[in-house]
Amino acid sequence: LTQREMTCLIKTIKGKTAKEIGKDFNISSRSIEKHLDNIKIKMKCNSRREMIEKIFNNDEMKHLLF
Repeated sequence: LTQREMTCLIKTIKGKTAKEIGKDFNISSRSIEKHLDNIKIKMKCNSRREMIEKIFNNDEMKHLLF
């Protein structure tokens, strides 16, 4: 994942919406949605929930977040 994708992922896990994340970066929520879509593709997930579950079920990936 790119640095921006990783940051979006972490903020999503912490419960922030795309709109809130966009404000943090001063970019549109649509840009954040695109980053999250790219993450889902890279992680072979169909939803944000599946993406988050996959991270919490993988010790190596979970380590990157905490």
